[in-house]
Amino acid sequence: MQQFFAILVKYSAFFLFALLELLCFYLIIQYNQNQRDIFLNSSNLFTGTLARKYNDVVTVLRLPKVLDSIQLENARLKASLKENLYVQNDSATRVQDSVYLQQYAFIPARVVSNSITLHNNILTLDKGSTSGVEQDMGVIMTNGVVGVVDQVGKYYATVISLLNSKSNTSVALKRNGYFGNLVWNDSDPLHMSLEAIPKHVRVERGDTLITTGYSAIYPSGIVVGTVESATLEPGNNFYTITVLLNNDLANVQYVMIVKNLLKEDRQETEKEGSHDQ
Repeated sequence: MQQFFAILVKYSAFFLFALLELLCFYLIIQYNQNQRDIFLNSSNLFTGTLARKYNDVVTVLRLPKVLDSIQLENARLKASLKENLYVQNDSATRVQDSVYLQQYAFIPARVVSNSITLHNNILTLDKGSTSGVEQDMGVIMTNGVVGVVDQVGKYYATVISLLNSKSNTSVALKRNGYFGNLVWNDSDPLHMSLEAIPKHVRVERGDTLITTGYSAIYPSGIVVGTVESATLEPGNNFYTITVLLNNDLANVQYVMIVKNLLKEDRQETEKEGSHDQ
């Protein structure tokens, strides 16, 4: 307490000067209209700027929750799209009796780790078995394919990226339906190769490539990329095709994990069919 009073005495002249300055400032504003208007405008500008900065900070802090809610809504809406429903007809001739069964559900996830420069690139997602994630589920984003779930933990899962030597995705030329395999040849993250397109097929630069749906991993019709170049070497029966991917896997942050609700039924049916051969 003595130190406090000692400080007051030591700096009494400064404190008195500051007090008189504040008093003068108050009197000037109180009895001069022009100065009062200037002060009010300046204070409003300051408080407005401060409030805006505060709101910006709060918005940034809340952004992950907002994005999560948007992802959940996107997943719900995507699952309800007609192309993600299975059509069950009671009659081969009565289309109006069709029953639409939900074939795909989508689990939103955030990418917490990603590699693009390795021979076998992988991603890590912040969803695991507690969220319903299973091995061999497809992973997509709003504008393309990302990869296939590999290892699944309780709260996280790893994904074999499209940019991986183990990746082999069935895609088709949208214009004519001919399909082949999309593979990674250690090129840059925006380019892959399309194999097994025979030479009699007409292939043009700019042709759109979509998922075939032949596997139980991805829904059909997802745009994967476009043909950037197609060459036919002498004596070769298949094209050498370079594909420009539709999505940039170097900048993927949010994805949707594809759950095929009819996968087990399909696999059992195909298994029984293979036994009959």
